[in-house]
Amino acid sequence: MESHGIDPVCIFLEDYGPGKGKVTVECYGKAWSSYWPAMGERSVAEFFVGCAAGYVAKKFGQVEDRTYDWDAISDQLGQRTGSEVYITNEVELADYRTELEAIWGNDWWNNVPKRPHPDYVYLCKIIAAAQEGVREWMGQPQPDSQEVSTSFLGAVTAMRQAQRQYFSTRDKTWLDTSKGLEKRVDQYLDGLARPGLF
Repeated sequence: MESHGIDPVCIFLEDYGPGKGKVTVECYGKAWSSYWPAMGERSVAEFFVGCAAGYVAKKFGQVEDRTYDWDAISDQLGQRTGSEVYITNEVELADYRTELEAIWGNDWWNNVPKRPHPDYVYLCKIIAAAQEGVREWMGQPQPDSQEVSTSFLGAVTAMRQAQRQYFSTRDKTWLDTSKGLEKRVDQYLDGLARPGLF
């Protein structure tokens, strides 16, 4: 899988039933998520890899796809006024309302030059990387649930052994004050190992 020039990406695919599911994508501490209630007969993985990255980014809905192109706006206003203009935000832009209306009309805010928003472009790269990873994952044989269950229970057993070893190496004073902690860890591991988890 190519790197796409981004940090590692983690994706969670949740199938809630035929044609229903949720996708959560996480990268470098930020997460985006969306639920699709009508995907036809496809699984959420099949649906996700078949979507355009831009569509998914808009469904995640946390970033605008376009932003003002301050350089292009400044250049055109500079040509219009005959002086050097450098605008970096909407407040400065409002100072040139007359010139803006002369160049782009009464709805100038809809007509001024715009460019792709850098956050949107980055999110699309993240989505493309996630889709590539899901495609690779879909191409590999899936482990059967018995294999997953066996390896998971083996991990729980190993955690329980490590816990017992850890508590057995502590002195008596520490053990007396930590009995509640040991019991809570045991309860947690019991919950992980309960039948029917998988």
